[in-house]
Amino acid sequence: MSRHSLVARLAPLLLVFCLAGSAALFAQSPPSDPAPAGTPVPAVALPALAEESAAAAPEGPAPYLADEFPRWLRELGRFEAISVGVFPLMYFYTGVGLDLYRFTASGFDAGYAPWPFKGPAAYQATDEDRNLRLATALGLSVGVAAIDLLIRTLRD
Repeated sequence: MSRHSLVARLAPLLLVFCLAGSAALFAQSPPSDPAPAGTPVPAVALPALAEESAAAAPEGPAPYLADEFPRWLRELGRFEAISVGVFPLMYFYTGVGLDLYRFTASGFDAGYAPWPFKGPAAYQATDEDRNLRLATALGLSVGVAAIDLLIRTLRD
């Protein structure tokens, strides 16, 4: 069963339960009396029961202090962020580079044309080709992050 069909089947049922809960709430107690313990509260009424208003909520978490984490941990986080962020670009460019290498190594055979020019009878990459592309992209991503770390270390 797909997610869409499941939502389509459960939405009317959820609406009926919310309406039944609100009808039970109003039928059991007079409007001036507070609701007795154990009375079901419909989900749509929960935001109105909040103790604090949204305007009184804090703006967000306090920013980190400069000395809250050791320098090596901040550098490790930067290294990780750069290597993960560069990976999609390196994966794309590695694929283009390997396609161009295969095209030139085959003597510019049209069956080995690079990605935007591939036809229906073009070369299909093997598992070994995909693993090479992945390993090269991973190595280049870590290399870019290592170069950034080296530059920051030499600068400081």
